[in-house]
Amino acid sequence: MRSLCLIIVMLAGCTGWISPPLAETSVETSAEPSASPLRRLTRAELAASLTQAFAISPAALVEGLPEDITAERGNPFDNDYALQDVATAYVQSLTEFAERYGDLVASQPARVDAIAGCRPTAADDAACLGAFVQRAGRLVLRRELAASDVALFLALIDEARAANDYYVGIAAVVQALVQHPETIFRFEIGEPARLGERDAFLLGDFEVASRLAFLVWGAAPDEALLDVAASGGLADPGVRRGEAQRLYDSPQARAHWRRFHAQWLGYADRLPDQLVADLTLETDTVVDAVTHDEPTLAWFDLFTLDRSYLTPALAAHYGMAPTATATWVRYSGGRGGGVLAHGMFLQQGAKFGDTSPTLRGYRILKRVLCGELGALPTSVDTDVPPAGTSPSDCKEERYTMRATPACATCHMVTDGIGFGLENFSATGAWREVETNNPACAIDGAGDVLGESYSGPAELGAIIAASEDALACGARQLFRFASGRTERDADEDGIAAIAELVAQRASFRQVLMTLIESPMFNYRTE
Repeated sequence: MRSLCLIIVMLAGCTGWISPPLAETSVETSAEPSASPLRRLTRAELAASLTQAFAISPAALVEGLPEDITAERGNPFDNDYALQDVATAYVQSLTEFAERYGDLVASQPARVDAIAGCRPTAADDAACLGAFVQRAGRLVLRRELAASDVALFLALIDEARAANDYYVGIAAVVQALVQHPETIFRFEIGEPARLGERDAFLLGDFEVASRLAFLVWGAAPDEALLDVAASGGLADPGVRRGEAQRLYDSPQARAHWRRFHAQWLGYADRLPDQLVADLTLETDTVVDAVTHDEPTLAWFDLFTLDRSYLTPALAAHYGMAPTATATWVRYSGGRGGGVLAHGMFLQQGAKFGDTSPTLRGYRILKRVLCGELGALPTSVDTDVPPAGTSPSDCKEERYTMRATPACATCHMVTDGIGFGLENFSATGAWREVETNNPACAIDGAGDVLGESYSGPAELGAIIAASEDALACGARQLFRFASGRTERDADEDGIAAIAELVAQRASFRQVLMTLIESPMFNYRTE
């Protein structure tokens, strides 16, 4: 196991690619493929891939690995290769994780035997262990195993023989598979090719299968997709689309795209203390409606949907008409605005026992509009609430940064957005007065992109019609799909995605168009 970990550490330092000396092919096109850096699987991707291979979830074991990092400024997703540290702490925790997961798999002999398709006749049953290696290894390494691969893992039968226990050998094989560099990293190398006047690389079928599977459902390819890759079928855009549709219709893909939207819009892992299950159910159900359940919905209806899925407790919390069971309810008044009206989204920026218009506005600016602000002055202490001139001052009087010359440039943007949502508490409840100062009435007036608005419904309408927001959604999808922030060469591709969104394409249509693109099978340096 230790030698495999050392290989991982060495690979983590690679900044380029070692391309095999294969014959060049030529493709006539003016499109620009994307650069594809070496990416490590996230905890969620690793857990999903192992669960798929062994039908045994790592569950809490994966929490022992270092937490995947997201960037507040820039790429908000946990799969950004630039933030994926593979230092000693990661290697050590991976070793421990592999050992514990190997023991967990070995403790379920019925499942092990089902994978191998045989029951061992002795502790050193090489034929049965070899069958396990072939099938499990293909799923975990995401390719066919060569005879040398099988021999490498089969050598671990010595541990089974020494312990006089076949399943000790299984545990050792699983430990080795989990720590293998091709398990932990996504290698995309390919063969040298020409794209018009540019050098590029045509990915192999198993590399395309991995790219497709991790994009569509956040895990390694299943056996069916690997079979298609083995047949060479993934060069056909129609075949890729068919396989993508199959994976996309799985419960696993639903969870994957819920995670994408949560990380994009910033409500991931920031649950409020109350109504956690109800708020989560509401947002997950609305995201599912947009991504999977209602084909007539466009992707950016996420911001304009005039109805939501409420439990009785959540309906009461929002001040909506009572419901007897969890059900779809049409919004009334100014609530609307799709997920912008959800407590899951609105709880962002809660600070000092109340909402913060500045932080709410900043979140929307960064996540929904991809806006940029200058660095925060070092003299500003963000842990001290705006004081005002007296304790009875209303929030509009205390948040004076828009009138302060040194602060106005940023706060005119962030606070203008945030104040338009002030009628909604940190968990989405309607309010007419400030939570901590009932003497202060809330007018709910805000502005964004040069337009005045009040409440999520008006904000959502502005966002859905905004070229800035459409381009931002395309940019965020690109970042998630490629595992990195964009470069100049990526802008044409991002603009093409934004055009699809502007044409009211569904999320499924956007995703399938990307997968059918000729560029899906290529990478650049």
